[in-house]
Amino acid sequence: MLEIRHLSYGEILREVNLRLRKGELVVLLGPNGAGKTTLLRCILGSCSPSRGEILFAGRPLATFSLREKARLLAYIPQSYQPVFPYTVLEFVLLGRTPYLGFLSSPGKGDRIRAREILRKLGLESLEGRRMTELSGGERQRVLLARALLQEARILLLDEPTANLDLQHQVKIMTLIRQMTRERGLTVMATLHDPNLALSFADRVLLLKEGRLLGEINPGNPVEIRNHLEELYQVPLEVVSFNGRTLVFPARIFISEGNKLLERGNGDEVHKDRSHILGQLCADFGESRRKSQGIWS
Repeated sequence: MLEIRHLSYGEILREVNLRLRKGELVVLLGPNGAGKTTLLRCILGSCSPSRGEILFAGRPLATFSLREKARLLAYIPQSYQPVFPYTVLEFVLLGRTPYLGFLSSPGKGDRIRAREILRKLGLESLEGRRMTELSGGERQRVLLARALLQEARILLLDEPTANLDLQHQVKIMTLIRQMTRERGLTVMATLHDPNLALSFADRVLLLKEGRLLGEINPGNPVEIRNHLEELYQVPLEVVSFNGRTLVFPARIFISEGNKLLERGNGDEVHKDRSHILGQLCADFGESRRKSQGIWS
């Protein structure tokens, strides 16, 4: 569907080759400064590559008109500071702009759909609030609502869980995955949390110093650890438990045979590995379970 060929952007991106398919959620992991945001902006068209091309269905994106791009691509930045005091509903309705004629306004159907999306995101009580009055996490969810109302075929999400607590991180990723399946969307998201990526993504790609290092195989903990340690330059523990894969810093839990050495306040406490990992997985699984149906 979307193909990136030999894409370079100065020294920030170097020879990136990638294909994104319909109906899949792809997560891009990488340290700060790896080029994740720049890659999204090159796809969006706000950055012009120094080399290479980006194609949709075989057609170069550079040949698309602004209206065509707006119907094809929706983008959520990692941070947004509102300038105008739109209400939440007014702001979300801006997502319909690519489909409106000159001086036209959103219709009744647009407003019904906007309110439906706000309800799914748990934002219906904020409909009349000003964007300038919202917290960072609330703004992030409103941005997602606008992107969903835009009904673009490709979603580019730059840290969509930024400024969100754990409950809302799980809710947002659950909804994104659900919409990807139901609408046949193509979604590329950047994240900093490997556990969220491994839990929700169809594919997890690794970007470092502007180059794609490869793709993670979720079923191979040793491979995951090696790739992520190379990516982030920190020692890690990666464990599969009850069908889930967890990643955590090895300097917090240090493996000693079948025991984990837990360090805290200078004390050392031995705990059974299965007990600690089981509790971690159970807590995360409970968060995911609670997210199912909260917006149904």
